[in-house]
Amino acid sequence: MDLKESGLVEPHTHWYYVSKASAIKADVGKLASRPLRIIDIGAGSGYFASMLLKELGGVANCVDTEYVYDYTKGLIEFTKSPVMKDANTFLFIDVLEHVSEPIELLRKHLEYAKTGDIIVISVPAFKSLWSSHDEFLGHVDRYQVRDILSWLSKLNKKFEIIKKHYLFSLIFPAVFVIRQLPRGKKSDLRPHSKLVNLFLKNISIIDNTIIRSKFFGLSAYVVARIK
Repeated sequence: MDLKESGLVEPHTHWYYVSKASAIKADVGKLASRPLRIIDIGAGSGYFASMLLKELGGVANCVDTEYVYDYTKGLIEFTKSPVMKDANTFLFIDVLEHVSEPIELLRKHLEYAKTGDIIVISVPAFKSLWSSHDEFLGHVDRYQVRDILSWLSKLNKKFEIIKKHYLFSLIFPAVFVIRQLPRGKKSDLRPHSKLVNLFLKNISIIDNTIIRSKFFGLSAYVVARIK
């Protein structure tokens, strides 16, 4: 969860985070054959790492340059720079869109990644969805699955691509229409009624874990394993 959106919603119950986490948990859970040692780059609140630890066990290092200071909470170290050695799971969830050279950020943090390590990448999808929400969060661009695959191909490593698809395809048409309307520079995240939140959570979990659209969605998503 981006620190700029901290306090706007509760990620452990909000439909967007819960349903995105459902895909990550399912995919990492199928691949993990050892205790997780997670490095979560651009982790913000650390929600995705904490969710994986709760479900699958292990330890994590959440890294974000926006942290005011380094600290430890439970099984997670929150630091401005990576401190974990011998990580086996690398999360790049909604972080690569914040930099002008995504390949360099990947190269930097995957330099010592080894055979069998898991990589999970998610970025905002499709330039047609660009809006004041992106400007508020400081995004540089929006991408497609093919962009992520291109970045990985330019690294000095070989990857087995496990998943490559889009998340949140079912709500894409509605969001596309909304994003065309003039609005102030602010986040789109907001709390909803319990009923609306439950509905969006359930359809998005089905969308993100079963449908897994190859054609469109709000987020481009790739899971890979180093050969």
